[in-house]
Amino acid sequence: MPLEVRAGAGQVLPMSGSELFVLNLRAPLLFRAPAQDLRSPSMTEGEEELLVFDSVLLFGPDDDEGPRIASLPRPEFEGSSKGRGEEYELPAGRYAFMQARPADEAELLSFLEAFARDAWWEGIKLEGPFFLRRLREDGRTAVQYLRRCSD
Repeated sequence: MPLEVRAGAGQVLPMSGSELFVLNLRAPLLFRAPAQDLRSPSMTEGEEELLVFDSVLLFGPDDDEGPRIASLPRPEFEGSSKGRGEEYELPAGRYAFMQARPADEAELLSFLEAFARDAWWEGIKLEGPFFLRRLREDGRTAVQYLRRCSD
């Protein structure tokens, strides 16, 4: 049974009992530069941030065990729901999706690698950049990992 992400935004469909899902984003999400530093704890309730990363810079070459994270490069775009600068739209569509609450940057990278490796193991074809969407909900900060499915 599909899980609603939020009214009108999309649905999440479970994939093989793992933490990896397919998100059907029904409406685009708009972000504007600048965003706060990725490690900043000062987000307010309901605030969202988006960081966009080039997949080639993020991961080293695949081996027989799947993709491995190389490093966290500078994002191609950093924006927030409260920014006032350059716009970036996360378009509607199908995305591989995982949500976590990493405690620090090392854990953030570990979850990002797990996200990419789970998609690789599941045989999900992905394309384009990786998206990290931070949001403040229920008094805690969550990170959503997304990448477009190539269908």
